[in-house]
Amino acid sequence: MKLSYVVVVSAVLGCAVGAGISWAKFGDSPPLFPSPTTASTAASSRSPQVLVDERNYDFGRVERKSKVRHTFKFTNIGGGELTLKAGGTTCSMCTVSQLSKTRLAHGETADVTIEYDSSYSRPQFRQSATILTNDAEQPRVELNIFGSITTKYQVVPDQMVFSKISVNETKTSEIKIYAFLNDNLQVVKHELTGPETAPFFEVHTAPIPKEQLAENPDVKSGCLVTVTVKPGLPLGPVRQTIRLELNTPGEEPLEVPIHAIVDSDISIVGGNGWNADYSRLNIGAVRSAEGATRKLLILVRGPERHSLKVQPVKVNPAWLKVTIGETSELNKDVNQIPLTIEIPSGTAAVNHLGSDQGKYAEILFETTHPQVKHMRMYLQFIVEQ
Repeated sequence: MKLSYVVVVSAVLGCAVGAGISWAKFGDSPPLFPSPTTASTAASSRSPQVLVDERNYDFGRVERKSKVRHTFKFTNIGGGELTLKAGGTTCSMCTVSQLSKTRLAHGETADVTIEYDSSYSRPQFRQSATILTNDAEQPRVELNIFGSITTKYQVVPDQMVFSKISVNETKTSEIKIYAFLNDNLQVVKHELTGPETAPFFEVHTAPIPKEQLAENPDVKSGCLVTVTVKPGLPLGPVRQTIRLELNTPGEEPLEVPIHAIVDSDISIVGGNGWNADYSRLNIGAVRSAEGATRKLLILVRGPERHSLKVQPVKVNPAWLKVTIGETSELNKDVNQIPLTIEIPSGTAAVNHLGSDQGKYAEILFETTHPQVKHMRMYLQFIVEQ
């Protein structure tokens, strides 16, 4: 029994001495059974590991109907090869437009570009795109982009309306153009696109003082456009457009519609289909074999009512038949003049519905009234075989 004990002790001492000699001769050596931490570190050195420079990007203010992009940088800080693949996005307007590399060795970097189309966004947007990796710790990397949508300019109001102005009246209206991306908005050129009535409009432009823009911190600058209507416009509706060229190279000019209704002692009245606000007669669909006839009245007030003469001086299309009847008294203050418009039977098929396929038909009247030299009316119809 004592002999066995001596043998075991000797064996243990021998191992210890041997280990001591080895340590003295060769220094440190890896343990026979590594710790869990050491084993994990060794494994990670052989695995891919992704590092992203940022995962969120704020575009700030983005112009509507534009495409913006931002590039995120992916780096492989692990020992194994890192693979990248575009995953899904939160909407069709956000896309992964570019992956500069899909396989990265240790230390290599790839650019991941996210593109966003702001054409149909709400005022605020926040979208995300997913990049798939073979990093066991980060198999899905979410990239987030966000910002706010704006237009370069806002026109307030978006059109000018002069309602029921007298034929001999001077009247002024204005619009304001607010710039959200331009610090010094200016109108460098303006023109009226309708040559017939352009002489009756006067246009002035001026910068809006900074103190008047303080209420809206998003507005960087602004311009005031003032339009004055001068006497002499023809009776009825007047359509005009101001084209404004701004101090932004390459930018399309802004176009602002002008609508005016000129009123006086002379007016036209009719039954079904007549719209006095737009001086337009809607005849509708007409069969060529039947033709169509519409009867209206020209009403005249004031001191010129007994002597006033009216005649058509421009008819488009020329085959429209326009007849002016004899003046009679409607009551002690108003005289009436019958007006008949006819689409003759046998007329060829034609479209005058006011669409891209065919403009309105038009009649221009000349009068002897000293303040109402002309009256204009439009006709809306289509002739079918």
